[in-house]
This record gives sequence, C-alpha cells and structure tokens, in this order.
Amino acid sequence: MLLPLAWRNLWRNGRRSLIVAAAVAVGVWSMLVFAGFIRGWTANVVNSDVKNLTGHGQIHALGFLEYPNVDLLMEAPAAALLEALDDERIAAWSTRVQLPSVIQSERESGPITLVGIDPAREAGLSFIADAIVDGRQLESADDTGLVLGRALATRLQTRVGKRVVTMTRSSSHQTFERGYRVVGLFAGASEEIETRFVFVGRSQFQIDLGLEERVTGASFML
Repeated sequence: MLLPLAWRNLWRNGRRSLIVAAAVAVGVWSMLVFAGFIRGWTANVVNSDVKNLTGHGQIHALGFLEYPNVDLLMEAPAAALLEALDDERIAAWSTRVQLPSVIQSERESGPITLVGIDPAREAGLSFIADAIVDGRQLESADDTGLVLGRALATRLQTRVGKRVVTMTRSSSHQTFERGYRVVGLFAGASEEIETRFVFVGRSQFQIDLGLEERVTGASFML
C-alpha cells in the first residue's frame, strides 16, 4: 500500500516534487564536482612539489640540510646504498651537487642554488627533464653549458647564447668563479622555481670545485 500512496503523493503537487528533485540533483552534482576538483588539485600540488627536485626521498650527509656547504658532503652511493637504490621498487634516482651560489650577467646579479645534475638520470625524477622551452637541455654530466629559468633570464637581462658567471665556495674554502654559456631556458611550476635553480653538468661542477666523486645528496622516486 505504501508504494501507491507515495507515487500519488509525488504527483499531488508535481511542481513541488520537480523542484525538490532538481535541488537534490544540483546538490549531488555540486558535491561530486567539488570533491573531484579538490582531489585533482591536491594530486597536482603534491606531484608538482615532488618533482621540484624533492623526490619521494632524499639522502644527505648529516647536517647538510641545515647548513648546505662543501664541508658536509657524502660519497657517491656504493655497496649497500647503491644496491638499495637499484632496487626494483625505486623508479628513478640520481645524485646531485646542489650548493648556494651567486650568478652574474653583464647587467645584473643575484643569489641562486646551483645544481649539478646528470640529465639522463633526471627523467622521471624531476621537472627539469621536460622543462626546456628555449635552447637545449644539458646533454650529459660533463656538459659545460648552463640552463636557467625564464624569470631569472629576464631578471638578469640575458638569453640563450650569452655568457654568465657563477661564484661558489670550493672545497678549498675559496670562492670559485666560472664562466658559462647559457644553452637553455626552462619553465618551472612557479616564478620562485625559475629564479632559484640553475642547472649545470654534475661531473664538470665536481671538477671545478675539487669535490672528486663526492656529492651533496641523492634523490629518489618510488
């Protein structure tokens, strides 16, 4: 008996029933869209942060993150550590030399974080592997070129093909100056990324600073 009564009650005032049904439909649709937007936005933020040289995990010498300098380096991964990083659960990993520096163009200068990378190992690990928008990517860890962000290039009033000078503290505690030719510009997730990070070949950076095979850390992606 309830079913016929309910059906008759729905159409006793059809306009009211349609309005209620529309309100419920709009409410459910709004919740689904909003929940999907929030989940997508959260995933995008996490993925972006992970690829901004963070990775899913990092390994450094004790104290390096608090005071990044050439006195707090670690040896390149070997033995048990190398075996762990080569585990099938690790999708990608790489060592880097990442130190505070100063960059100077013909007109401007400013503080940066100079990052020595092996570009072949950055694929699937960080944004820089697919971020070049002008010029070319670093070709190897021995590349003598330099890649900087679009925003930093604008601030320094420089471009691809121009030369810039970087100043970094070397292993002998002296300020080491090195001239680089800008070979590429990258687009980052934010202007802060584009003005903060500058990329060079890791092996060449190690030679310049007298670090031998030592690195500032390793980053990995699961």
